[in-house]
Amino acid sequence: MRQKRRKPYRIQAGGRAAGILILSFAFLSGCSGTTPSAESVASAEQVTVKTVKVIKASRQKLGDPVQRPADAAASAEFEIISRAGGTISQLTKKRGDRAVQGEVIALLTSGDSEAQRDRAKLAVKTAQDAISRAKDNAKKQWEAQKLEMSNSVVKLEQTIAELTRTYNKTRNDYDVGAATKEQLYQLELRLLNTRTDLEQLKQKQQALAEPASSFSELETALVNAQLSYQQVEKGMEDYKVKAPLTGIISDLTTLEPGMPVPQGAKLGHLQKVDPIKIKAQLSEKDVKLIGTKTELTYTVPGQTESKKGKISFLSKIMDPETRTYELNLEVPNPDMSLNPGMKLAVQLTEEQEQIGLAVPSYAVVNEGDNHYLFVMAGEAVEKRKVELGRVSEDNQEIVAGLKEGDAVVVSNPGQLKDKEKVQAAAAE
Repeated sequence: MRQKRRKPYRIQAGGRAAGILILSFAFLSGCSGTTPSAESVASAEQVTVKTVKVIKASRQKLGDPVQRPADAAASAEFEIISRAGGTISQLTKKRGDRAVQGEVIALLTSGDSEAQRDRAKLAVKTAQDAISRAKDNAKKQWEAQKLEMSNSVVKLEQTIAELTRTYNKTRNDYDVGAATKEQLYQLELRLLNTRTDLEQLKQKQQALAEPASSFSELETALVNAQLSYQQVEKGMEDYKVKAPLTGIISDLTTLEPGMPVPQGAKLGHLQKVDPIKIKAQLSEKDVKLIGTKTELTYTVPGQTESKKGKISFLSKIMDPETRTYELNLEVPNPDMSLNPGMKLAVQLTEEQEQIGLAVPSYAVVNEGDNHYLFVMAGEAVEKRKVELGRVSEDNQEIVAGLKEGDAVVVSNPGQLKDKEKVQAAAAE
């Protein structure tokens, strides 16, 4: 009886590896005299699960604060102008000197103006002397009149005393018939009139006031003379070239004593340096770093101390030539330690702004314009789309799509697939 030919048994490619493993276990079991268990077979199948290294996403410092070079500049500049024409008699300041508002920079002289001032001054003195003489004369007249009245009072009192004695004697004579009644009457009348005159004189003496202290005409003349002198003196102030504000003399025309200066001549410039301006030119990216800040930190190269300055101007329009935006800081400078032309540095970001969520750059998988990270989700990995930020050495900032503490795959992420099961191991 013919035996049937057996058909060849084919193992599909998908199960070939498992078959080989089972045969191997069977061979080993035959050698050992035991039968392989189900757990051993499952363990053999897990050999194909990939082992990946992961790290915890954390916040890290992504470099030092961003600084840009800047220059110190005057907050304002004014011209030094001569308000009067004359000849330079003295220079009290030179280029680079500090001048306080109202301080004299140069003195001018003018023969005509000085003569006019002398005449006005003499007119004031003349008016003052006239008033003084008038007061002296009035006082002398008052004293003479007062003395005359005093003498008259004494004489009348003496006359009354003599008349009284005569009257008493005549009355005695009248009593004995040695004098007539008419004689007695005349003496009485004379004595009465004299006493009346004395009383009136004493009243005038008491009413005699001190001389008037006001002389209207003379005083009016003095006031007019003083006003004229003040006007001349005010005009003489124009011959003092003064600082229009407190600052630094940045430019001063070559001047020498004896040189003539016309009225309205521009003699130099004075820069206001308190507050002082700090200027910087920024790129569009730099402007975004400023954001809504109202003040920035600035430093002087070579100094460790940093200070704050208020943002006084930030251009909204790019300069077409430099393709930059102008930034101005306004900084108090009472001690004038900052001068125009000094080189400074403006800090656009602070230390805390340099901290960000970051992972190693090699953990990022780039596919065209898209960027991905593989993040552990249980026993599998999740392919997560992220947005990138700053780069600092080997670290990449992640600004969206990742949370602090997420476990990120850092070993061969490009060989993984979304939802693929892996075995995680902490990266060294």
